[in-house]
Amino acid sequence: MIAIIAPSLDDKRIYPIHSLTTGAVHRSRVVLRHASGKGANAARAVARRGASVMLSALAGEDMAVLLEDQLGYIGVRLLVTSTQQATRSCITVLEDDGGATEFVQEALPVEAGERDLFVRNSLHCIDGAAAVLLAGSLPPGLPLDFYKLCVQRAVARGLPVVIDAQGLPLLSALPQSAAVVKINREEFEAIRAHIPGTRDTDDALAAELLSLGARCVIVTDGGNPVRVWQGGISTMLPTRAAVLPVPAVRTVNPVGSGDVMSGGITLALARGDSLEEAIHLGIEMATANARTLLPGELS
Repeated sequence: MIAIIAPSLDDKRIYPIHSLTTGAVHRSRVVLRHASGKGANAARAVARRGASVMLSALAGEDMAVLLEDQLGYIGVRLLVTSTQQATRSCITVLEDDGGATEFVQEALPVEAGERDLFVRNSLHCIDGAAAVLLAGSLPPGLPLDFYKLCVQRAVARGLPVVIDAQGLPLLSALPQSAAVVKINREEFEAIRAHIPGTRDTDDALAAELLSLGARCVIVTDGGNPVRVWQGGISTMLPTRAAVLPVPAVRTVNPVGSGDVMSGGITLALARGDSLEEAIHLGIEMATANARTLLPGELS
C-alpha cells in the first residue's frame, strides 16, 4: 500500500473556454467539479494504475463527500480528518490550446483538535505502507515540522519517502530522511529565500538540499526537460543535473502533471524499482495526465 499524506486539498472548478482574454466576459458550457490538490491528484493516478492507496487528508464536509464519490469509488482508502472550515476552492480556466490559468485560494486554518487527529491519522497511515508520499503545503494550524514527524515514522520503518512540498516544511523534513524531493521550478526557486548564502546556480542549490539529507532532487518545469540531482555531493563540490526530456504531447490540461509524477515515483519505489526506473515511470504518468481533461485520471 502507498500512503499519501495530503494536508491541503482543493475543491476545484474547471471552466473550459475557447481562449482567455483579460478583462473580457467568458462563457463556459460546462463547469467541472473535481476533488483535487497534490495528494488527491496523485492518489487518483496511482489507483488508476491498479495500486493500493490510502489517502490521509484534511477535508470539510462537502469535500469529504466529494472524495468518497470520486476517490473512494475507484478504490482509494480514505482516512479523512474532518474540519469545521470548508476546504478551499480553486478555479482552473482551461483554454482549447491546453493553456491553464489557475486561481488558488489559500488553505484555511485548522483547529487544535483537528490538527492532533490529523497527525495521529497520518502516522497510522504510514504504519501500514510500503512507501510514503508527502504532498502539498501546510495549512495554518499545522506545525512546520509536521512532515518531519511523518518522515521520522517512515524512516523508522525503512520506507522510501517522496516529498512534493516546499519551503520550511520541506527543509525541516530533510535531515536523515534520504527522501526523494520532487518539486516544480517555482517551488525550487522559492527555496533560495530559506537557505542563507545559497549561490545562484541550480547545481549549488540542489547540492544544498542533498547535503541536508535528500537522496535525490527532481525539478519539473512544465513541458521542459526534468532535471535530476542525486545525493552524496558536498556543497563545496556541487553536482550537475541529469537532464531528462519530456515527451511532446497534445496537451489537454497540464494541471496536476507534477502531482501525478510524484505519485508515479512513489508507486515505483513501493514495488522495489530503482530510482531511475521510478523517475521514468513518473514522467510517463505525468505525460498521460497532460493528455486528459481531469487531473489524475490519465489517458
